[in-house]
Amino acid sequence: MKKLLFILCLLISVNFYSQTHIKNDVYEVTYSQAFQQPITLTYEYPNVREFNLNLNITQNGVGYPDVKTSNWKVPSNIVTSDKDDYSLPYHKGHLAPAKSFEKPEYQKFIYSYLNCAIMHKALNQGVWKTLEYRERELAEEGNKVRVKVILSFSNESI
Repeated sequence: MKKLLFILCLLISVNFYSQTHIKNDVYEVTYSQAFQQPITLTYEYPNVREFNLNLNITQNGVGYPDVKTSNWKVPSNIVTSDKDDYSLPYHKGHLAPAKSFEKPEYQKFIYSYLNCAIMHKALNQGVWKTLEYRERELAEEGNKVRVKVILSFSNESI
C-alpha cells in the first residue's frame, strides 16, 4: 500500500508542475500550466534586412516597427494566463518582442499567452525595452542573435 501511495503522490506532484513544450515559426517555449507562465522561451532574432522592417526612430533613438494589436490568443488545450491576470502595474510582457516580428503570419504567435509573462511596467518599459532594442541593433549589424529567456518561480509565486 505504501508504494501505491508514493506513486499517487508523485503523479499528483508531476501533474501540478506539468509543462508543455511548443515550437512554432517564431519561438520554442516550455510552458508551465501550474504557474500559467512560460518557463523558458528561445528564439532566433530575425535578420532585419531580410524582413525589410520599417523601423521608426523615436525621440530616444529606439527604433520599432509599427505593430499594435489587442487580440491576444489563448491557445487551445493549454491552461494559460488570460486578460484578467494582468492589471496595472503589471503588463503582458512579450518574451519574443512584438516589434521585431512584424510579419502578419507571426502575429498569432507573438500575441499569444505562450509568449507572455507578467512583468512590472517599470521592467517592461525600462530595461526589457532596452534589451529588445539592443537585440535589434545587433541583428541590424548582421549578427546572428539567438535569445533564451528563463523565468524562475517558487512555490510561493502567485
